[in-house]
Amino acid sequence: MPNPTDSQPLDNSRPVMLYPGDDAIRAARHRVLDALAGLFSVLGAGCHRLGVATQLFDGCRAVASVAVSLTTVPDLHVDADPYDFLAVQTVLVAAFEGSSTDHAVLMVRTEDEGRPVVRGWRVVDGWLDAMQQEDALRSFAPEPPEQAAGAPDVPDLSLF
Repeated sequence: MPNPTDSQPLDNSRPVMLYPGDDAIRAARHRVLDALAGLFSVLGAGCHRLGVATQLFDGCRAVASVAVSLTTVPDLHVDADPYDFLAVQTVLVAAFEGSSTDHAVLMVRTEDEGRPVVRGWRVVDGWLDAMQQEDALRSFAPEPPEQAAGAPDVPDLSLF
């Protein structure tokens, strides 16, 4: 949606999301790709589920999730559904750019010897900021951590 021009009056009854510009989007996309590359190297080999959720200024939410399989030998290789991965990347770019988002979180759930390990990051000023383990678990499942196995793919933003 293009920004309103002088000949198009603003509708002050609802929030307006302005287009941030190609350079801002391109910079956010590069930061997202760098962040994901670093995240994948930290997560290591295995199957992981990434879930991202962001609250937009107009009250709408954008959510996406993807299952990734990482191998590290001989080099890092990511196997994921390309459309789901693109959806996660797109939501992260919007969150990293920040002009239309209020807050966002990225969660990763990994099955480790039959029990889930949940890690989370808040998007703060265009970068990932690690969450405490308790906050990450609570964002997926308000129940005790041992019941988090049935946790949804995307976090509950109402908890932040």
